[in-house]
Amino acid sequence: MIKTEVLNKLKEKVFSVLLKKLEIDEFESWLYNQKSIINSIEEEAFIYDLITINYKEENAISILQEVAFKKFLHEEYIILLIGINCKKMLALNQWDSIYKLFNEILSFFDYDKDYFLMWSFYSINSRIDLIDIGYETKTNITNEVKELSLQIVNQLKECNTASEKIKFLVEGFENDLPKKDVLVKESFIKEIIHKKWYEFWK
Repeated sequence: MIKTEVLNKLKEKVFSVLLKKLEIDEFESWLYNQKSIINSIEEEAFIYDLITINYKEENAISILQEVAFKKFLHEEYIILLIGINCKKMLALNQWDSIYKLFNEILSFFDYDKDYFLMWSFYSINSRIDLIDIGYETKTNITNEVKELSLQIVNQLKECNTASEKIKFLVEGFENDLPKKDVLVKESFIKEIIHKKWYEFWK
């Protein structure tokens, strides 16, 4: 059985690759030099799958991700990415760069998943379409994204364990709107867009 501290180090390295903080060839070199991990290959199917990945293949990162989330919690990865992207967005001013990072976070939104924090991003995203018809501005949305990012970064500082961070992902902020209210708000926004385009084309 692989030791907990060794497994945690392995998780840190895997997540570093997935978060683009570590090159995959560096991870491969590190992995093959970890005797404590290599020696667990017969006891742990996960280790076998990890070691037998061809890290030279084009889709190696996708395969690594698939293998990783059989062992590690996807939620832990998601909240790590949210924290990293929020810090980056706070340091940026260009809308296109901010939106790219914002959209990367939003890609984890799922109606069927109880990640309540994600509804904060979904609520903002539902108003981005209003920019094109003049009901919203990039400046307003950028300020709102930055305000949310700052709140998240500060909240994550209060989380001392991975479990606490995952709990924050699942429960969100105490004053978050219920999902139903967010969906009603989105429906209202879609109605505005529809009316605006109708007025434009009639």
